[in-house]
Amino acid sequence: MKATAVVEDFSALGTISSVAAMNVLHGMGITTAVLPAMFLSSSTEGFGTPVKMTASSWFRKTVAHLQTVRHLELDSALIGYLGTTGAIAEVAALATHNNWQTLLVDPVMGDNGRLYDGFSPDYPAKMMTLAKLSTVITPNWTELQLLIGEKPVKSDESDQAIANAVNKIRQKGVESTIVLTGIHRQGKIGSLTFLRHETTPFFAGNEPFPGHFYGTGDTFAALLVGYLQQGLSLVAAVTKSTVAIQIAVAETAEISQADRVYGMKTRRLLNYLTNT
Repeated sequence: MKATAVVEDFSALGTISSVAAMNVLHGMGITTAVLPAMFLSSSTEGFGTPVKMTASSWFRKTVAHLQTVRHLELDSALIGYLGTTGAIAEVAALATHNNWQTLLVDPVMGDNGRLYDGFSPDYPAKMMTLAKLSTVITPNWTELQLLIGEKPVKSDESDQAIANAVNKIRQKGVESTIVLTGIHRQGKIGSLTFLRHETTPFFAGNEPFPGHFYGTGDTFAALLVGYLQQGLSLVAAVTKSTVAIQIAVAETAEISQADRVYGMKTRRLLNYLTNT
């Protein structure tokens, strides 16, 4: 049995992070091994300060147990919100040991030009250890700048600024495909994908809906790793993930902004995934 490891936080409320990933991957017919790096009472936005509990001891013991299960092969992994530098070190050790065929790292640590509250200043540098092990990374513009050690400039999403940042992260040893998310081009919002050893990106995007959508990145990353596990090329996987995420965004756009803090509405998306 092949399975995809899902390593990110578990939020007790809503469809965020590992809950979103489980829903999507199961809808795509993919078995998961869910390894929460941290337990939260809610997401970190919209509900005040969540109760947090690290899962270090449980994580290590669960990984050790899974490695003894006969006929189980963890052949891929999705890494999301980890929350502590200690968790990054544990996941990096696990990734080095497993040498996953697909390792998608979503370096969740900032947005809108700033590092998230509660993260230590050295968190981005530690996250670079995982970025170097990845086959695909999906940072937003803020996170890409943090990874290369620069102060994020929210307003500058120019082609030249992005090209410079990609060149710098390559120089730091990140050879993986870079899918830069949340980028505006041609009146659309989507991603710029820089394939390995290529400097010219391709853009895939959708018509934007007004307002903020919580958990879009979590859902997109899960779709991308799912399509890669189905054997699609990176270009095809990004393209199909872009089509699929718009189904969830369109459904979520029908509810109030206040209710969107619970995460993406995915009923129509799951119907789409199970019928295509």
